[in-house]
Amino acid sequence: MNISEIQGSVILIVDDNPTNLGTLFDYLSKFNFTILVAQSGEDVLELVRENTPDIILLDILMPGMDGFETCLRLKADEKTKDIPVLFVSSLSETVDKVRGFEAGGIDYITKPFHQEEVLARVSTHLNVHKLRKELQEKNIRLQEEIIERERAEKALRKSEEKYRILVEAADDSILLLDMEFRLLFANMTYYTSLGYEKERDMAPEWLSQIHSDDVPMVKKKRAELLETGRTENEYRIRHRKGHWVCRSAKSVVIYDEDKKPEAILAIIRDISDRKQMEEELRRAKESAESANKAKSEFLANMSHDIRTPMNAILGFTELLEGKIQDPQQKHYLSAIKAGGKTLLGLINDILDLSKIEAGKLNLEYSPVSLASVFNETEQMFSHKIAEKGLDFIVETSPNFPETILLDEIRLRQILMNLVGNAVKFTESGYIKLYASHHAYEDRNTPDIIFSVEDTGIGIPGDQRESIFGAFEQQQGQSHARFGGTGLGLAITKQLVEMMGGEIYVNGEVGKGSTFHINFRNVALSPVSKSEKKKETSDAVRFRKSSLLVADDVKFNRTLVKSYLIKHPEIHIIEAENGKEAAELTKYHQPDVILMDMKMPVTDGYEATRIIKTDNALKHIPVIAITAEAMKEEIEKITNICDAYVTKPLGRTKLIHTLAKFLKHSVGESEIPDHEYALSETKDRDIPEVTDSETLARLPNLLEILEDQVNVWEEISEILTINDIEDFADKMKLLGTKYNYKSLASWGDRLLLQATMFDVESLSETLKKFPDIIDNIKIKLEK
Repeated sequence: MNISEIQGSVILIVDDNPTNLGTLFDYLSKFNFTILVAQSGEDVLELVRENTPDIILLDILMPGMDGFETCLRLKADEKTKDIPVLFVSSLSETVDKVRGFEAGGIDYITKPFHQEEVLARVSTHLNVHKLRKELQEKNIRLQEEIIERERAEKALRKSEEKYRILVEAADDSILLLDMEFRLLFANMTYYTSLGYEKERDMAPEWLSQIHSDDVPMVKKKRAELLETGRTENEYRIRHRKGHWVCRSAKSVVIYDEDKKPEAILAIIRDISDRKQMEEELRRAKESAESANKAKSEFLANMSHDIRTPMNAILGFTELLEGKIQDPQQKHYLSAIKAGGKTLLGLINDILDLSKIEAGKLNLEYSPVSLASVFNETEQMFSHKIAEKGLDFIVETSPNFPETILLDEIRLRQILMNLVGNAVKFTESGYIKLYASHHAYEDRNTPDIIFSVEDTGIGIPGDQRESIFGAFEQQQGQSHARFGGTGLGLAITKQLVEMMGGEIYVNGEVGKGSTFHINFRNVALSPVSKSEKKKETSDAVRFRKSSLLVADDVKFNRTLVKSYLIKHPEIHIIEAENGKEAAELTKYHQPDVILMDMKMPVTDGYEATRIIKTDNALKHIPVIAITAEAMKEEIEKITNICDAYVTKPLGRTKLIHTLAKFLKHSVGESEIPDHEYALSETKDRDIPEVTDSETLARLPNLLEILEDQVNVWEEISEILTINDIEDFADKMKLLGTKYNYKSLASWGDRLLLQATMFDVESLSETLKKFPDIIDNIKIKLEK
C-alpha cells in the first residue's frame, strides 16, 4: 500500500452517526488526508458543488435521501460521475451489495468495519483513481497530439504539393545534389531543357555532364560554397543532342541538425540566349570599332591626300596674288583660290562632323566681340551679296553686351554656315543678321539670341527637322543649281547644342526662312579700354638663323622658301626624306626643323625620334607639318614634336610658328607699346571700381593671385613659352571673372608677347605682376 503518493487527497465521509464520523475522521486524518464530512445525502449533493473530493465513503441508511439514491444522483451528474463511491453500511445482504454496485459504487464495506481495512481499500481506490485520471489525461493529450500530427501531416502534404507544383512549374532548373555533386533531385525543367523527356533517360552523375574545361571551376566553386554557404557560377553542360548549352547557377548549402553540410540546392538558369547575344554584341562591337577605325583611317588619309596638294595650290596662289596684275589672270587666280577653299571647307566639315560624333571636339571659350564677328561675316560674303544685288542688314538689340564668353571660332562657323546658306538660296531681297539678349534681374548671365533671316526659297514645314540631319538637303532642291553636301546645318545644330543652345527654323515656302539660335545663361566679359591691333607676319624680324625643311614634295619645300623670301636672315636647308633629314641635322645642327610627317624611306616620326634621342641634337625644336586633322594623330605628333602646323600652310601661320623658336623682334609700327603697356603709376593701373559687388570680390582675387606668386617666380626665371602662355591665359580669365580690367589687359599683353616669342618684352611685362597685387591691396585699404 503506497500512501505517500495519495497523501493530501480529499476524502468525503458521509454518515448520519456522529460516532462513525468521528472514528473515521480521526483515523484517516493521521495519514495526511484532507477530510470532509456530511450527515445526509442532501448535504453531499450541496457540498460537492463547491469541493470535489477524490473519494466518497457513503453510508446507506440515512434519514431522508439514502446512500443508494445519493450515489445514483452523483453518477448522473457529469461533474461528479467520475468520483469513486465506496459504500460503508451495516447492510450485509448480497442483494444490498449488488444494489450498491448497480448504483455506481466501486466497493462495499460492512459495519462494523476495521479501520485498517478501510484504509487499505481507500488507498487502493485512490491509487486506482489517480492512475485512471492520469491515464485519461494522457489519452486526451495523445488524442490531441494525434489530431495535431494529422493536421500537421495534412498541412505538410499540402505544402509539399504546393512547392512541388512551384518547383515543377518553375522556368529555372532546380537541383538537389549531395556534397559530391551526385544528383538527388531535379525538376522536369532541368531534364526538358537538356532534351530529355523522362528522368531515367539521363545519367544521375551531374558532374559528368559538365564541359571538361569547366569542371575545375565548378570544383573550385564547391570549396567556396563550403566556406561561405553560397556561390554563383556559369558553366557549360551537354545537351542530349550533343551540343553544349550555357547555364548560370546560384547554389546554397543545406545543413543537418548538427550544422554539417548535408546537400546542395542549386537554382540554374539557361543563359544560352544571353551568351549568344553577348557574343553577337562583341562581334558587332568589334565590327563597329573596325569600321570606326577604317573610317578614321580613311578620313586621315583623305585629309592628307587632299591637303598635301592643296598646300601647294593655295600656297602658290597666295604668292601669285601679290605678283600678277593682269585682271583676267587675277580672275582665274581667284577662281582657283575659291575652288581650293571650297574643297578645303568640305574636308573640314567632314572632319568636324566626325569629331562631334566621336565626342572629340573641344570648345574653347573666350571673350567675343560680336561687332567684330558680324563685320567679318559681312566681309566674307560681301562680294557674293553685291553680285546678287542683295541687301545685307546687321542689327543688334539696344544695350547689347559688347563682349560675351563663347567659343569664337565655333560661333563664326555657325554664323558663316547660316549666312552662307541664306546667300546661296536668296536671289533677291535681303539677308538680315540680328542679335538680341534677354537679361534677368536675379543673375548677370543673359540669354543671347541670334537670327538669320532671308527672303529666299523657304523651307517646307515637314522638312524643318530633317534638314538638320547629316547629308540631308531640302527635297526637290536642285543640286546642279545650289550644290552643297548637306553637312553645314548638321554641324551647325550639333555645335549649337554642344554650346548649350538650341536652333530651329521657321518661314514660308517662296517667302524665305529665319533660323533662330538661343544660347542660355551666357557669361559676360569686361571690355578692354582699347582694341588690340592684329599682328602681321611682316612685323616680325628674325635674327640670323638656319632652318631645315624636310618634305618629299618639292613644291612644298619651294612654297616654304617662297614664304620666307622676305627673310634672307634665315638660311634654308632642304631634305627629301626622314633619313636625309636626320643626317643633315647631325651635320648642320640647324636652329629649327620643319618636318613633314609622311615621307618615304624614313618618315617624320622616326626621323624626329632619331634626333630627339641624340644628346647633341635633342635641343633642336622640331615643328611637324601634317595634313592630318584627327585628334589621335595630333596627340601622337605632340608627344614627340615641339609644335605642329597643318596643311595647307599659310605664310602668316608659318612666320608666327617660327617666331616661337627663333630669336626675333616685332616692329613697333605693328604693335605699339602704348597699346598694351602697364602704366608706371600704380593708381592709374587700377580701374575705377564703383560697384560694391566688384569691391566685395577683390579679396578673393587677391588671395588667388598671391597663391600664384610661386608660379610667377618660376616662369620668370625659366621663361618657358608654353608655361607663360598658360599663366597669361589664367590671368586673362581671372581679370574677366572678377571684372578687374588691368589684370585682363596685362594677361592679354603677356599672351601676345609669348605668342610672338618677344623674350625681351616678356621679361619686362612679367616684372609688373607684383605691382598688380600691390595695386589691389592699395585699393582694398582705401
